[in-house]
Amino acid sequence: MTRARAAILCGALAGGIASASPGYGCTILNVTEGGRTCVAANEDWSTDRFYIRVQPARGSEYGRVLLGVDDPERYPFSGFNDQGLFFDLASVPPSPGLKTDPTKESHDNPVYVRMLASCSDVTEAVEFLSRFNVSGLERHHIMVVDRSGSSAVIEGTPQGQVAIRKTGRHQVITNFRLSTADSTATQSGRFAVADRMLREMGEPTIDGLRSILSATRSTSSGYPTVHSSIVDLSDLRLHLYYKSDFDRCVVLDMRQALRRGRSLRRLSSLF
Repeated sequence: MTRARAAILCGALAGGIASASPGYGCTILNVTEGGRTCVAANEDWSTDRFYIRVQPARGSEYGRVLLGVDDPERYPFSGFNDQGLFFDLASVPPSPGLKTDPTKESHDNPVYVRMLASCSDVTEAVEFLSRFNVSGLERHHIMVVDRSGSSAVIEGTPQGQVAIRKTGRHQVITNFRLSTADSTATQSGRFAVADRMLREMGEPTIDGLRSILSATRSTSSGYPTVHSSIVDLSDLRLHLYYKSDFDRCVVLDMRQALRRGRSLRRLSSLF
């Protein structure tokens, strides 16, 4: 980074968003190469009330970091845990007719916090979410990634929840369901830009991923990119950018942050 100012934070990670509409954005991706797995995301929203929370391990629960709006544990939006398991969600067109299983409990976004607290990899995460009707899948889909490079996108369909596994070195989601996508969706817009740049990338670097986020950020007046993030799941370091200013970076070392204890801060206060 040429003019980037990096600060090591032992602070917070929080919050979430309960609902979404097809007007909202978000670009989420992951890539694995040479034993290194990185995830990156642009979070596009109509408010800047994003918070960051750190929750150390307690009892049998893994330590975790969450990002979101207002209430970090009621409306989780994205996060990762001390085992190197990551999730993030992106809105899709609402589909109230998705199949549910009457024998299963129904839960909204807080189920993702429980997932981070109890799961260490993608296999466990997919199995955990399959135990529930996740009502949020009517309006979003979720990417889960672990430090080994395993990745899956979980979506709601008329046949029930499906997990679309990564094939190859990278996976991308934006604002259409992969389970029903056609070539028009995958060969245009932010999805196509991110996919092309990942195919051209060698070993993933922070600078390379930052370039993809810059190229896919939203400049919409209604739903701009509020913050962007890159997480190296190998070393558990979170790189944060605010309001598309990619020359200014705040870095959170998760291990240091967890040692400091539970915390919550508004994202804007870090910049």
